[in-house]
Parts: sequence; structure tokens; C-alpha cells
Amino acid sequence: MRHIALLLFSLAVLPLWAQEAPQTILRHDNYLVFVGNAGETVKIAATSIPRGAYQDDLQVKIIDRDSRVVLEQSVPVGTSAEIAYQVKTPGLHVVGTVTGQSLATVRVVGKPFGLVAWEKTTLWICGGMAPQYFMVPAKSKKVEVYVTSDVTTEGATVKIVQPDGKVALEKTDDFDTRTKLEAPVPTGMDAQAWSLVVEKPNAPGLIFDDVEVYLGRNLPPYLCEKPEWLAEFLAAGHVDEQIIERVPLKTQSLSKGAAFTTTFTLAALPQAKLVALRTTAQDVDYPTEGTFTVNGQGKYQIPTTGDGATAVVTTLIKPEHLRVGENTIEFKHDDSGSSAMGLSETELIFGNAIQVE
Repeated sequence: MRHIALLLFSLAVLPLWAQEAPQTILRHDNYLVFVGNAGETVKIAATSIPRGAYQDDLQVKIIDRDSRVVLEQSVPVGTSAEIAYQVKTPGLHVVGTVTGQSLATVRVVGKPFGLVAWEKTTLWICGGMAPQYFMVPAKSKKVEVYVTSDVTTEGATVKIVQPDGKVALEKTDDFDTRTKLEAPVPTGMDAQAWSLVVEKPNAPGLIFDDVEVYLGRNLPPYLCEKPEWLAEFLAAGHVDEQIIERVPLKTQSLSKGAAFTTTFTLAALPQAKLVALRTTAQDVDYPTEGTFTVNGQGKYQIPTTGDGATAVVTTLIKPEHLRVGENTIEFKHDDSGSSAMGLSETELIFGNAIQVE
């Protein structure tokens, strides 16, 4: 009976997307941001929406500016919840959402919030997206937006709109492969909020369903429903690092499912709030390709860099996983989707503020 009721709920909800004002329907893994003040109670409104036979519950977690998970909650499929969190560490917070194959709407109640649309943490929508604003920095010459809708018969109409309301670019396509949409920035149109519209394709034979979107590297990775909200995240997103100690580590490239260990000695545990492993990683194609444990604890992941790409990446480590004396870190490679990845210039960093992707 529960599955029948959920299916009826799904059928009742889905047609309303086309009738009501556009709202952003999330699918898979997504991230929202808000700026919290110390002692403030922030409320997150979340609805978990079944999708046909898919019955995955919505998972929500809140991460504070020190990259600590401060709240985790599950929202059963077919239900809504208002999640309250009292801010302890002021500053930029991230709301991580995982829907599986189900859908969700998630928003911060009564205060500015944004959606993250970055190459490493793309925005996944399904069947609806409210118009979103993004900032074009001063002296920018072009705007780049990347779009994918890789299922046959699915597609979208995408519009990039200038601050004066002129449509700088409009494209309707199936977007079966990742597509870069590029629009020039006219004189006087930089250092302002532009807008992005992703909507039902105005072409026969295409339906509006799963679409992946992210902004080009020259753009701050935030999308907001109101242009005045953007300044808050641009100011709060930067962290001036406060590093107390660095411990160099010997590492090597990983390939063909192999593993290796590296050891180091701590005469004492530095008195720092945060500990992280920072490395120059190459060709990390998916989150599980490179993982590591610290003294046999945790299953930490090397952040993805993209196919063939190199980036300096940082992974926070729980301080309680370290000990005085000899420590061991074991790195493992998952070759289910890639044959090799690289690691170099690896170190442990201890500090009171650490910048994490």
C-alpha cells in the first residue's frame, strides 16, 4: 500500500511543475550554500519526491565553514521536513543533498541561499529550474556555461541573459554530450549579475528531464534566485588559511587497483582545529578512484580533478585518527573506471583555517 500511495503522490505532483512558477527540482548529488550568524537558527525546507519506481529517501547534511558535518538528516520519500540548525561557527555553510534516483526540492527559508554549479560539484536538475543569477567578474570578456542531458530524447532550451535583459545566447539541443555555451561580455556588462534560464526545450521530440549544469572557471560557482543575494556568497566563500604545521609525505602514483602505504612520525599532536591531506592530483576521474585510510580508520576520498586534469586538492581528516608516534596512511586505487591516477607534493597540514574545495 505504501508504494501505491507514493506513486499516486508522484503522479499528483509532477504535472504541477508545468502549471506553477518554475521551481528547481534537484536530482542526484547537489550543494546549496548559506551564510550563518552565530546563534542563528537556520531552517531548511526539504521535500523528497518519488520518481516512478524509484523510492530513494533524501539525505541532507549541513557542513560549516570549517568543513565539519554539523547535522545529518534523512527525509523519507514522499514527505516534507523543515530542518532546523542553530549556527555555532559563523560564516559560509554548505547544504549537501543526495536524492539517489528520486527527486527533491530543497531551499533555505527566509534568508539568501545559492546553488553550487562548479565543474567538480555540478548542479543536477530534473524537469524544472527557477531562473538563476550569477556574477560576471570585472574585466570578463566572455561567459561560459556547460550543459549536459545525456539521455536520448531528453534536452533543454538554455538562455544566457545580460543585465539589461537582452538574451546573449539561446540554444535548444539534446545536449547528449557536454556542451560549452559561450557568450561575449559587451562593454559595460561586466561586474554585474547575469541570469541563466534552463527550461523545457522548444523543439519537437525532446522532453525536459535530467540536465547537468555548471559555470565556467572564470565565473564564481554560485547561482541565486535573486541577484542581490550573490554578494553575500562572494564575500564569504574565501578563507584566509591559518596553517600551524606541515608534514611532508612520500606518495606515488596509483594504478591498476594497487595500494601503497606511507608512514610518518608525530612527536606531538599540533594544537590545531583542523587537519587535512593536501596533494597535487592528476587524472582523478571519480570520487572513489583514489581513497585512503589513516591508521586503519576512515575511508577518505581524493577529490576529483577531471579526466587528464591536474589540481591541488585538499581532504579534511578527523584529528582523532592521528596519534603520537608512528602513523600510517594507506592509499588505494579503484580501477573500475580508470587505469591510473597521479599523486605528488603530498603533505599533512594542521591549522585553524584551511581552504577546502
